[in-house]
Amino acid sequence: MKLITPQRAKEQVKQLQEYIDVVESYQADTLEKWIVKECAFTNSMIEVVRRANHHGLTYNGSTID
Repeated sequence: MKLITPQRAKEQVKQLQEYIDVVESYQADTLEKWIVKECAFTNSMIEVVRRANHHGLTYNGSTID
């Protein structure tokens, strides 16, 4: 494990901010894209399914499981 330096910390902050910007600006205009975006926010397929059902989303007329 490398020790953190101010320069490394700045680089990590930059990378993380770029990731945040991409995730927040991702256009979830289909169910599949919505799932991808929710996975990025939750890191949990179980939570994504829970949220989909909470929002009343369906796939081919069926609840998402």
